[in-house]
Amino acid sequence: MPIETAMSRAQAQRRANAIGTKRWPINHIFLRAGLTPTIATVALMAAVPCALALLGALFAGILAAIGMAVLGALLLVAWVKWRAARQRKALSHDIPTYLDNVVRMMTVGHSVQSAFQNSPATAGTPLGNAVQHSARLQAGGLEPDQALLAVGELYDSAELMLLASILRMAMRFGGRADLIISRVAVFIRDREQAQQELMAQSSETRLSAWVLGLLPISLACYIIVANPEYIGRMWHDPTGKNLLFGALFLQFAGAAVLYKLTKSLED
Repeated sequence: MPIETAMSRAQAQRRANAIGTKRWPINHIFLRAGLTPTIATVALMAAVPCALALLGALFAGILAAIGMAVLGALLLVAWVKWRAARQRKALSHDIPTYLDNVVRMMTVGHSVQSAFQNSPATAGTPLGNAVQHSARLQAGGLEPDQALLAVGELYDSAELMLLASILRMAMRFGGRADLIISRVAVFIRDREQAQQELMAQSSETRLSAWVLGLLPISLACYIIVANPEYIGRMWHDPTGKNLLFGALFLQFAGAAVLYKLTKSLED
């Protein structure tokens, strides 16, 4: 048992070194969102809240600039998370077809590792990028299952982590891995269909959550831009300042609850 624990720790350390977890987490965020972490991309993204803050400062003063900057940052974070969720969904959608190709290659005589490495995946898609990333990690010295697990952790994909477990079991114990892989492909397709049905049935609830979450923020930004003196008088009054802090706390608490609600429906 201690030997297995030491081996698992060593594998985890090698996996962490291979995917570069000591680097800035912004690289992983950009990777999950399908963005290239270049200086130009970061500058363009930072320009959004800066431009909104400049507009707020020109038309309504410093308070409006702060409010518009916060709004721009929130919109930027929401856009990146939306792109990451879309990339993860596209990756999950392509995995069953990829697994069908893996099963076909195993049927004609390829080993499990060879089938996973050589099965075709469309270049430029999230799955194609993940497969290429796994191949690069294997070329760097990682075992096939560890490389696939590292890519699954990097892309935050539970499906790739499951495939890494199947690959590890097939490499250690053998058996009919093609049957397991084909059943996993069927399971992923069924789950995706169930998620689509749930999303369609819960669309009204999710839309209500978004409206309730964004309406107070939009109203506050409008008040700051339209009448900044009103917010200024509240800020300089002790009771008004307490009300502003209380409203801010309630807004964050309500947004967290609504986010949990919509996230539970999406998952």
